[in-house]
Amino acid sequence: MSSNGHLLRVSVKVTNKFDCYTEERVSAFKRLLGCHSLIILCLEGHIRRLPLLHEFSSNLAKIVLVRSELTKDPMPTLEKLPKLRALVLDVDAFIGKKMVCSASGFTELRRLELSNLHYLEKWIVEDKAMLQLSNVVIVNCQKLMMKPEELEFVRHLPQLQQIRVSGMCKEFKDSISMVKDMYKVQHVPSITIEN
Repeated sequence: MSSNGHLLRVSVKVTNKFDCYTEERVSAFKRLLGCHSLIILCLEGHIRRLPLLHEFSSNLAKIVLVRSELTKDPMPTLEKLPKLRALVLDVDAFIGKKMVCSASGFTELRRLELSNLHYLEKWIVEDKAMLQLSNVVIVNCQKLMMKPEELEFVRHLPQLQQIRVSGMCKEFKDSISMVKDMYKVQHVPSITIEN
């Protein structure tokens, strides 16, 4: 707490399926997101769609969404959060088929985890997106298919230290293996492909 009685930083973890099916819950969620002191948000529960960018605290550094059932790609909004350093989307946080990380988006993102996104089929990472990314984890997104050339973005991430892939389809794992060999990504010290 600062000398004038204001909170300097707030972390909020909401579990037990905080579902936003009512206007009252949606309103509470938006008020929470707009809290200027909010730096970490972990939310488990249905929200269906993200609020608009201006409704988010610009100080958010970490977001974990679980079972959010977002129908619209969350990346165009989340990639504009200026201090976001870690993003975890887990257990159908997104139920759409395609996600796009735009050019020059996620300027501060260091860690990205995509887990158990059962409907995700395509992930596009445009040139110069996520340039500070150091850690990528992709787990149990079994419909996600990416050709080796679609994974070429890895070699343009100078800070990347670790890629961990687990529980993915054979084609995806083969593509990661080919990228390792074809595109000479020696700057990535750890590339782990698990069953």
